Amino acid sequence: MLLALTRGKGRYFQCGYGWHHDHGVYLCDEPELISMIFGSLSLLPPELIARFWVYFLRTCVAPNVPDTAPAQAHMNLWPERSDAQGHTTIMPDAHVRLIWPHGKTFTLLIETEWNHARVRDPRQLYRQWSEYLSAEEQQSGWHLYIGHDTSAALREQRLGNIWAGRLIAINWFAFLGMLLRVETIIQQCFDTQHELTHLLPWTSNVIALLERLGVRTFEGFRDLPEGGVIVHQSSSLFWREYSGFAWLRHANRNTLLPTGIFFTSKSKKGITDERKNY
Repeated sequence: MLLALTRGKGRYFQCGYGWHHDHGVYLCDEPELISMIFGSLSLLPPELIARFWVYFLRTCVAPNVPDTAPAQAHMNLWPERSDAQGHTTIMPDAHVRLIWPHGKTFTLLIETEWNHARVRDPRQLYRQWSEYLSAEEQQSGWHLYIGHDTSAALREQRLGNIWAGRLIAINWFAFLGMLLRVETIIQQCFDTQHELTHLLPWTSNVIALLERLGVRTFEGFRDLPEGGVIVHQSSSLFWREYSGFAWLRHANRNTLLPTGIFFTSKSKKGITDERKNY
C-alpha cells in the first residue's frame, strides 16, 4: 500500500484531505497511515529498527538514552492491555521494545493523530502511560505523540506531569524533517556505508507519502542560484517602503503649480473648480 500511494495508485490517499463517502462517513485514515509508515518499518531487520529509533530519540533530546548502540528492536502495532480494574482495553498505536546487548530493555509507546474530526479520549495519553505501562517500563521508557499539532499532548500534560520529561510531542512536519535529515546523512556518506543506509528505501517512500498528503517542507527559495543573489545597491530585494509625501521636504515650494496640486472640492449646487492652494 505504501508503494501504491507514493506512485499515485489507489484511493486511500484521499483520507489525507478529509474526503467522505456518499453517506458522509470518513474514509479510513489513521489505521492505514500507521500501517504504511510504522507497519512497513516493523518489517525491516530488528537491528535496523533499533538504530532508527535510537537516532530519533537522540535527535529529540529524549532523556536517559544509552550512549551505546542497541542490539535490536521489536515493534507491535495496536497492542492491547487491560486497565488496572481489568475492564477497559488500552491500545496505543505502537509499542517498541529496544534491547541493548547487556540485556536492558527500553520501551517506546507511540500514539498518532491524523483525523481532526475523530473524537478522542481526552485522557488517552495519560492512561496509556499510567495504566498500560508497568512501573518498571515507565522508568526506562518514552512516550511519543505525533499529530498535526501538539496541543492535545500539552493539554494532557496539564492533568499531571507523570512523564517526568519522557513525553515527546511533535507534529508531522517535524517528523518529516527528521526523515529528511536521515536521508541527508545517508547521501553524504555515499563513499562509506552509514549505519542507517539500508533505511533509505523506507525513508524515501514515507517522505513521498507525507508530501502527497500535504505535509511538505518550505521550498520558496529553491530556485535561487547557488552563488547567492546579486543585489544592486539601488534596488530592493523584497519590497520598497512607501514614503508618502516625504519628497515634499526637499521640493522647492516656488516650483509648485500656482493652482495647487492636491484636490478639488464639490459644492451642493454642482462641481466647482475651487482649488486649495498653499
